[in-house]
Formats: sequence, structure tokens, C-alpha cells
Amino acid sequence: MAKKRQPADPKAAPRMSIREAGRKGGLRVREKYGHDFYVGIGTKGGRALADKRGSDYFSEIGKKGGDSTLQKHGIKFYSQIGSKSAGNDS
Repeated sequence: MAKKRQPADPKAAPRMSIREAGRKGGLRVREKYGHDFYVGIGTKGGRALADKRGSDYFSEIGKKGGDSTLQKHGIKFYSQIGSKSAGNDS
């Protein structure tokens, strides 16, 4: 039988939200494993998605994103961001 939840003690410290708990957990993982850990899991996820849906999937979502950006910002936006990256050799 399920245990009834007791009402929170008004004098107790406020409970942590799910969002705050996730943020703290993410910071802890970042401190423990570092940047390369996230690069590795991102790479594995991208490969798994490509294996599952095919490499054309990335082309399709890139085109959708580009079309959406074009509608939202206009053609002049691409000219501006192209000019910014042209002066950046890194």
C-alpha cells in the first residue's frame, strides 16, 4: 500500500525544484568529467542518429533550419553573418 505524503514543514528549508536539481547535477558532471565528455556523448548520439535515420536526415534538418532562418531574418542576415565569419580565420 502506498505511503501517504506528509505535508511539508513550513519551517523547513524550501525543497529544490527539478530544474535546479538538474542544473546542479549537470554542473557536477561537468566538474567531474570535463568538456571532452560532452563532446564524446554528442558524437555518439549523432552517429547513432545517423545510423538510425540515415545521413540524409542531417541534410534535411539543416535545410529546414536554413529555410526557417531565412524566413525569420531575411537574406540580408546571411550576408551579415558571412561578413563576420570571413574576417575570422579560426
